[in-house]
Amino acid sequence: MKKLKMKKMRKTVKSKLKDLYVKLSLAVFFAITNLQLAYADEATATGADAKYNTVMGFIAGWVAKGGAALIFIGVVEYAYGHIKDRPDAKAQATNFIIGGCIAFAAGVGYTAFL
Repeated sequence: MKKLKMKKMRKTVKSKLKDLYVKLSLAVFFAITNLQLAYADEATATGADAKYNTVMGFIAGWVAKGGAALIFIGVVEYAYGHIKDRPDAKAQATNFIIGGCIAFAAGVGYTAFL
């Protein structure tokens, strides 16, 4: 009974931390984006198109960095799953790696998508 109670408590703590992480990362993203929008015109940008390209370049750079971080986390998780012989950890790590590759490709080649 005690184990079940602790497991439930860990699960709620994990979900609360996850929610906090999502809210914090969204707040940081919007703060950085707003700062970039405010100062995008100070460079050699002339017109709305140049401002848009500057902002999109900034966002795409951070998307690529986030994708690279996901790839790194996935590789570390995969190694951990391989050492501990846990197939579920390997599967989750593979999802991280694939998601990181997609985000990295979108960040690096954003001009091909727009």
